[in-house]
Amino acid sequence: MSNVIRWNPFREIAEMQRQFDRVFDDAWRGTEARMGTNWMPIDVTETENGFTVVADLPGLSAEDINVNLHDDVLTISGEVKRAEEHEDNRAVVRERTYGHFSRRISMPTPVDADGIQATYDNGVLTLT
Repeated sequence: MSNVIRWNPFREIAEMQRQFDRVFDDAWRGTEARMGTNWMPIDVTETENGFTVVADLPGLSAEDINVNLHDDVLTISGEVKRAEEHEDNRAVVRERTYGHFSRRISMPTPVDADGIQATYDNGVLTLT
């Protein structure tokens, strides 16, 4: 026995729109869009004394990183600067991303901003 499925042109149009959106998003995405949440991997752990946030930020100096806590939302942001390129060099592979980045983490409970301690060592930012 065969099943009869009612054709719905709106479902077809919606699926086609999703496919177009995905193609254009992938092809035309700028540097800032590529530097999304996956660019800066983080770990957030909770202890009885508070939270620890560890973020990998390779290649940056501490001066390139901004940390802000407002309404229990922690924001880590900054900028990865592009290295100077020589005119006679031709890129063969270019996968590294440059530009501004930002990552927001909603803390599950209120955080005392005055009690936050930060360390930055070998490209790893640790906030306690």
